[in-house]
Amino acid sequence: MNEFFMVWQTLTLLLMGVIGYFLKKLHERIDRDMAEQKSELAALRGEITSLKTSLPLNYVLREDYIRNTANLDHKLDRLLEASRAGH
Repeated sequence: MNEFFMVWQTLTLLLMGVIGYFLKKLHERIDRDMAEQKSELAALRGEITSLKTSLPLNYVLREDYIRNTANLDHKLDRLLEASRAGH
């Protein structure tokens, strides 16, 4: 009976050691992945900040385009009316 208890205790201890080893490896992997994700997130934040600063320089808002087009149409209409009145 005593011998069975020692074998059982040894197997349990061995199993706990194996589980502990794999948990440690899993924890290290999670830490490494988290560090990679943090660096990727920082890079993405930098790209987003860059886009926020460059978008107003490269693109026009729909409302601004419509306003400018309407203004240009109005000027062309005035030129057309002026040219018709001059003839």
